[in-house]
Amino acid sequence: MRAARRLRALLGVVLAGMPLIAATAAESPAPRRVLFVGNSLVYYNDLPRMTAALAAAGAAPLEVEMIAGAGTTMREHLARGTLRTELARRRYDTVVLQDRGGYPLCTRDDRDCADSVAAMCEAATLVRDAGARPIWFGTWQGLAEAQAALGKLGARAAKDCDVAFADVGAAMQRFLARSRVRPWLDDGHPDASGSWVAAAVLARAITNERAHVPEPMPETCRVRWQDAHPDEGSVASAQTAPARDCTMPSPAILRGAVDAANRSR
Repeated sequence: MRAARRLRALLGVVLAGMPLIAATAAESPAPRRVLFVGNSLVYYNDLPRMTAALAAAGAAPLEVEMIAGAGTTMREHLARGTLRTELARRRYDTVVLQDRGGYPLCTRDDRDCADSVAAMCEAATLVRDAGARPIWFGTWQGLAEAQAALGKLGARAAKDCDVAFADVGAAMQRFLARSRVRPWLDDGHPDASGSWVAAAVLARAITNERAHVPEPMPETCRVRWQDAHPDEGSVASAQTAPARDCTMPSPAILRGAVDAANRSR
């Protein structure tokens, strides 16, 4: 009899714990699938993986993929058909669209730039038709005045395309003003701090929540795509990846990047 009572008591404890276990599992969100489409401004420092690391700090796990090539414009992505093929192959929740750096702030003789808004709108339509949410990745200019002009043009064009606008360039200027650390290299590509700024802006845009600094920051190893340059003809996960970089930013850089993203208007 005593053994039977002990067994019933044990079963009561186990069964009482089951709703808690089920509730805990239900509270863990499924990862959002996010596709990044662009060029070297996306693949330098493995921006998708950085974005996923910051989004996870806000309890919003991301599963990221990338289609990118050196200097590739959005029109070239559309012409090659890789974006359309990937959207048909796999369902995504969000697609980040990035055209050549500085577009759509154009010089008169730059025909590719003049076509940028139309190409971005066309890509956004493809994304929406596939059931995903498009985000326009706003790039940067080194001078604050040029950045203000680029941001204004980009925001207006994104609104015309009915696309959410993530103004990475404006956040980089805020980061520069507060930290006195230039977030890009001499050739205009982002250094690691610049990519962390971009990651914070995009994490905020993807999740619709303020960016967070992970506490503690887990080791985030990124593929050094800038050493090999991916082929825009296929997704990055299908390609041979170069070496990884596991160097982590200083707490000051990470806090500055997140603060710059969260101070957007």
